[in-house]
Amino acid sequence: LSPQEYRTVARAVSETAPDDCRVVVGTAATDVATGHERMAFAAEQGADSTLVVPSYYGGQASGAGNEAFFEAVLADAPLPVYLYNIPGAVGQELSVETVASLAQSDAVAGLKDSSGDLPYVTAVMNQTPEDFTVYQGHDGLFVPSLVLGGDGGVSALSHLLTDELQRAGAAVADGDIGTARTVQ
Repeated sequence: LSPQEYRTVARAVSETAPDDCRVVVGTAATDVATGHERMAFAAEQGADSTLVVPSYYGGQASGAGNEAFFEAVLADAPLPVYLYNIPGAVGQELSVETVASLAQSDAVAGLKDSSGDLPYVTAVMNQTPEDFTVYQGHDGLFVPSLVLGGDGGVSALSHLLTDELQRAGAAVADGDIGTARTVQ
């Protein structure tokens, strides 16, 4: 999206989302200043939180490099931030160690993981605080992630299969793994 299109989408979603719906605005950027600018805009529009990916230009950063990038982006964040692990799009995985370290920040609310790597998600849940939210972004791992203790999903399919995903989530919450598996 162009900068104007980005603002239009963020504004439209924030204005039209029902009051009981949380708005998470993606604020990905390859530089800290643009990340801060997008976070400020999202906050001005009434978003509830933001989603930030590792810097995705210039190859893989070291764990320390990713952590430094995120710490700079998190400085004075006006909204809670969800880290976004999506290695297929950014060319690198956000390491479990980096997530665990960043999870200590009051600015970080949780993680959306779209890696498709269930052992990764399990390791993140085992190495972060109990109140650290872990959302599954890989549709095929929604139920398994919930069974392991994940908090929900941010799913492309949710736009089309809302009722089914709600049924699967409710089945897991009720301990009815057979129904959850069938719905999945």
